[in-house]
Amino acid sequence: MRRTPRRKRSKDDPKQLLLSLVAVVVFFSVWQQFFPPPVPVAPVDSSKQEAPNQLSNLSVEKIVSQVATPNIQNSVPIQNKANLKPAQKLHTLRDQKRFEVVLNTHGELHQWAILESQYRHRSSETESTPYVLTNYQPSLKEEGGLEAPFLTPMIEVRLNNEPVHGEYQLVSGGDENKASFVLRTPQIQISKHFEIIPNEYRVKTSVEVQNLSANRAHIEVRGITRALQDSNASEGGMFSPPLNLLESVCAYGDELERDGASSVQSKIADKDPIVFSGARWYGVDSRYFMNSISVNKTVSCAQSVDEKSLRLGRPLPLGFSALSTEAVLFSDFVNSQSKVQNELTFYGGPKKMELLTASEPSLSEAIDFGIFSPICYLMLWALGFFYSVLPNWGIAIILLTLLVKVITLPLTIKQYRSMAVMKKIQPELQVLKEKYKDDAMRMQQETMALYKKHGASPLSGCLPMLVMMPIYFALYRTIYSAVELYQAHFFAWLTDLSMPDPYFITPVVLAGLMFLQAQLQPTNNAMDPAQRRMLTTFMPLMFGGMMLFLPSGLVLYILVNTGLGIVQQKWSQKAMEAQA
Repeated sequence: MRRTPRRKRSKDDPKQLLLSLVAVVVFFSVWQQFFPPPVPVAPVDSSKQEAPNQLSNLSVEKIVSQVATPNIQNSVPIQNKANLKPAQKLHTLRDQKRFEVVLNTHGELHQWAILESQYRHRSSETESTPYVLTNYQPSLKEEGGLEAPFLTPMIEVRLNNEPVHGEYQLVSGGDENKASFVLRTPQIQISKHFEIIPNEYRVKTSVEVQNLSANRAHIEVRGITRALQDSNASEGGMFSPPLNLLESVCAYGDELERDGASSVQSKIADKDPIVFSGARWYGVDSRYFMNSISVNKTVSCAQSVDEKSLRLGRPLPLGFSALSTEAVLFSDFVNSQSKVQNELTFYGGPKKMELLTASEPSLSEAIDFGIFSPICYLMLWALGFFYSVLPNWGIAIILLTLLVKVITLPLTIKQYRSMAVMKKIQPELQVLKEKYKDDAMRMQQETMALYKKHGASPLSGCLPMLVMMPIYFALYRTIYSAVELYQAHFFAWLTDLSMPDPYFITPVVLAGLMFLQAQLQPTNNAMDPAQRRMLTTFMPLMFGGMMLFLPSGLVLYILVNTGLGIVQQKWSQKAMEAQA
């Protein structure tokens, strides 16, 4: 910041400067609260992690109710692990409108792709391909990064504490909505049935395990959600939160545990809990998409950054870290020829409110609105309503911003009136300060009498703003979290409202409007020139710089809100002048 010679300050100038600095600190504190810069995720060396914190070494007792250690001497050894061939695509389930799921010869989900036009990968203005949400194994793109943000969720069956592997056979796959697979060995038979729930990005799954041996055996069924965190993609700037930060989520009781890979690493190092009982659903997600498992009965979910938890069978790609959330769905001894069955539901798709609430149990907690959730839900509904009337998300943002401005208009008018009154009595205040500069008590009494005479209060200009702040933060958070803006076209060069303005046009225009608004603000005549310059020049430039790398949908909201604020301010000033 450029510096100029300063005139001698009055006694109150340091106080004014201090208040300004406090306001700036408060702003940055609030900003960091809502958009904290993430800790860069470093690849994890699983050999250096303490064994008690590794998910692969978690005992059954730690994850579910107390279960006796299997008596291996009376159990049947596994004979089906050797020479397992790589998984091959075997059958495809397809919801023609929204998504498709490919199943493989290992009896697992091989790939999950989104077909909806809004989410498709755009190679050009006219060509697009389905958006690949999950892959069974990590697939690197030529230009860098992964083809899919998540790895496909898995159902792992264990016999006597050892995973069961084998080639599954397709036994029923006559249509595109459902299919059944079976794996049979001398010791165990595993049947898996997958069925698409149309229009809901969900696949209902049942797993039946039968002990075919002559003795009882210990059987365990696990549901695993997996992801690989690209360390570069997890990093964001101070004013540009990362779009592709992946997090482990677990909904248990009335709580939701949400942690990125770096956070899970810190919890392991600090010996904080990474296992949570009473879970209704769990998974891994990003800002806009989620891959999760829902269960009929509560389980205990566990977070991990151990690469073994991904079940890849090979080292992680360079620059990537493991992240998984899994649960033991069943763990007990099963008698000879007896069967056990488990049901679960996979979700893989956008974090859209109507889709998440349609699930049972509801997955709506996955949308992270923060402490202003009740207000955000109303705003998200209003945003959707405006889009249904005029199908353009940019216009919907403008209309929502206008609606909020109208709702808060009475408070804004009250704020401007208070500011105008305070500006009007500034000369009288300066006279009192000079007259009673050696008698603080008398000066305070005379100042309060002056406020009472003119119906003014220093706080009356702040209180309306304090009331409006939750509303504006909620609107900000709603637009920040809304997957509806993902690849949403507004007009001209703004083809994706979830990404920054590619030419920085809107941030520059916004900085200009903020500068104009600062010039219109009533200021204290006794304010130091350097302080006034900071508020009217430096602050608008700083805010404009902050907007450069934020999603263009957010910048659009702030731009419209600032423009409406200028119009509102000019109108209020003219109204006050007319009354005077």
